[in-house]
Amino acid sequence: DYMTSAHYGAAVPDANMDFAGTVTTSANACDALISDGLTKRFVLGGRIEKRPVSENIELIRQCAQIMRPVYNNGLYQLNMDLAQSDSGVVLSEATNISSSGPMMVKGSAQVYDRVVVKYVDVATNYKDNSVNSQAAATVTDPNYVEKRFDILLITTGDQATRIADYIQKRSQKDKSGTLRVMAEGTRVLPGTRLTVTWTPWGWTTPHDCIVTNCKPVGSYWDISVEEYDATIYSDTVVSV
Repeated sequence: DYMTSAHYGAAVPDANMDFAGTVTTSANACDALISDGLTKRFVLGGRIEKRPVSENIELIRQCAQIMRPVYNNGLYQLNMDLAQSDSGVVLSEATNISSSGPMMVKGSAQVYDRVVVKYVDVATNYKDNSVNSQAAATVTDPNYVEKRFDILLITTGDQATRIADYIQKRSQKDKSGTLRVMAEGTRVLPGTRLTVTWTPWGWTTPHDCIVTNCKPVGSYWDISVEEYDATIYSDTVVSV
């Protein structure tokens, strides 16, 4: 709704949204019930402040593990960062990688020991509240890093805690980069799990990765990847 609203959102025409594909898939994933059998995985409520459109899109993404919108073949696609089976796609210097940017390694300030999420609590008459990620951390450590997020579209402590845990765990995966590949790139979207072998990054054996972005560049595709770790995703689905 925010992507298509001309009144308060990004004003993208309906015809340019991938409603038949990734938008519906992601919406259904948000509606899935998690392990307690009662709670939907992600619900957006609360309030949208008057901010630049790009900032509000980023805020909405954070509520529901949504990856950044990708414009592909005339459509904006919305994909969720969820646990994935291996797609079978292999990117390697022997087959399809042409070149790459440098491997990016996060600085210590970008790897969080604890994440605090502020949300609007429906249980306390929509007053602001906050929760911490549940990952263990030693506050007395001089290198301890705490990161705070204001995500005021979340209205329950349960969802805020799960998002805090997700952000904290995701930050621990500190290696990422962008690969320039041949037509193989047309087979993947953000959220695709695949393997990468690329000696310039020191990855001489296959590394399990998740695609975070992809875009066409002439006759090639630039595919951004991060290391994949199934333990990041803890909200087991029981029904849809």
